[in-house]
Amino acid sequence: MNDTLMSTTSLLETHQIVRYAGIVTAHVVAGTNIFRDLFASFSDVVGGRCISYQRELAAIGREALQELGSRAARLGANGVVGVRVDHDEISGGGKSMLMVTASGTAVQIEGMPASTRLHAPESEEISQDDFDELLRKRHVLDEAREGELKLGEDVWEYAVRNQVWELAPYILSQLPTRRPLLSGASEQSDRFAPWVMFFSALPPGLAVPAIYEALASAPGTGYEENVRRVMDKAGLTDYSQTKSLLESDSRDLQLVGIRTLDVSKRAYTERDLGLLRECIACANRAFPKDESVHARRTGVTHREVKYWICKCGAKNTLGHSFCTECSCDRRGVSSQEARIDDTLQKAWDKCQVLAEAFGTKAGNGT
Repeated sequence: MNDTLMSTTSLLETHQIVRYAGIVTAHVVAGTNIFRDLFASFSDVVGGRCISYQRELAAIGREALQELGSRAARLGANGVVGVRVDHDEISGGGKSMLMVTASGTAVQIEGMPASTRLHAPESEEISQDDFDELLRKRHVLDEAREGELKLGEDVWEYAVRNQVWELAPYILSQLPTRRPLLSGASEQSDRFAPWVMFFSALPPGLAVPAIYEALASAPGTGYEENVRRVMDKAGLTDYSQTKSLLESDSRDLQLVGIRTLDVSKRAYTERDLGLLRECIACANRAFPKDESVHARRTGVTHREVKYWICKCGAKNTLGHSFCTECSCDRRGVSSQEARIDDTLQKAWDKCQVLAEAFGTKAGNGT
């Protein structure tokens, strides 16, 4: 199979994927005479199984996977992930044929020799269907670069079905820049559904960088909030990227990092647990909390009242999490910017759950 590593999973536990080369598909059609010959005699039916039929199906499947590996090699890839094999019947005019389709995502795997066949050699062919797909992709990308691509239903379907990751920056640029009006959850979900479907279809290694770049481009705006909506529905949090935001010298980017801690993730690893702990520590360093408590006696009873002093100088009783004058908390962050204590508590709760799931110690709290 051209030394091409194949897997039905989207990730390889023992290998690192360093590049996604694109979708590859291979079709093999079995002629009508195969079925006529196979069923002309039932002499090889054993235990309810037709041995000849099984052998023929296996051979067709191997041929489809062989072709899939060849197509991946043409893209300079040495692996295919998310492999799927489908069997379909094609019938007409009283005849039928069996079509086996193998598909997957061609990838470059670290530590394995890369194919040097970046283009099909002259002795091989590119089918008309493949050519039409390449031509359409070129036209779509050209229109996007010129800012003229209209995201109609056909374009969305094409982009999602073919995982056209190169469109990610343009598609994100078409998100609304204002916060959506308050309405039902189902209406909001429908509004962002095309973006969610597109980024859910992409491998995280391609989707995450585009998402975080968009987040950092307009911090504290409705656009950032809408990017986070898509990010959350597609489960694209990356704690290493969030940590980089929290370690930034920009207060605005640090707040973006805080807000992304609330976003969901497709799946968690033990490494995520360690990174999430580091994010909590970074957040506490970036926005230290003033824990000092003051007291005074009031009224004829001289009842003691405890309070904290905001950075604006206003005195607030301990029952107020945010200043009654400037709406900032004891970290100097307004309620409109972020609710850091609530966010870090949720992050800490998540750490505890992950620590229990992975059988490790949870560590210290927030």
